[in-house]
Amino acid sequence: MRRSRNGLAIAAAVLATAGAPSAHAEIPCWQSVVSDWSAGRLGPGYAVSCYQSALAHLPDDVRTYSSAPDDIRRAMLGAVEARASQAAVAATPRRAPAVRRPAAVSPTRAPRTEAAVAPPSIVAETGASSGGRSVTTPLAVLAAGVLVLWLAAGWAFLARRRRRV
Repeated sequence: MRRSRNGLAIAAAVLATAGAPSAHAEIPCWQSVVSDWSAGRLGPGYAVSCYQSALAHLPDDVRTYSSAPDDIRRAMLGAVEARASQAAVAATPRRAPAVRRPAAVSPTRAPRTEAAVAPPSIVAETGASSGGRSVTTPLAVLAAGVLVLWLAAGWAFLARRRRRV
């Protein structure tokens, strides 16, 4: 008799907890996205489908009069970028760092310096000049071309004037 009471009590407890809604009832992820947006703490921590569902379920007034759609799209792009960078890191094979050995210098060729390897704009910016200002080669060529055109125009003007006199 005692055994049947314990079994009946256990069965009643199992049925009561199985049918009752749990305190941790899961809410849809799009509602979490919207509530995080309204609390000002929306970030790239959700799945992309959650952001898409949140955009689809936004009320018309929130969609029209707030920055919610833009903010949710921005967070979704952040999630996509975070997933892509994690995938790229995971797909990259781990290798030991390469050991650089100095190249043999032939007597006919001088060794390359950093200035020869760096792009011209970087060389011009790091070059020694007064006050940190430097003129790059393309700018100097352009200035010389403009000067030549001005001199040619002035010479043509003076030549026409002499013919009239």
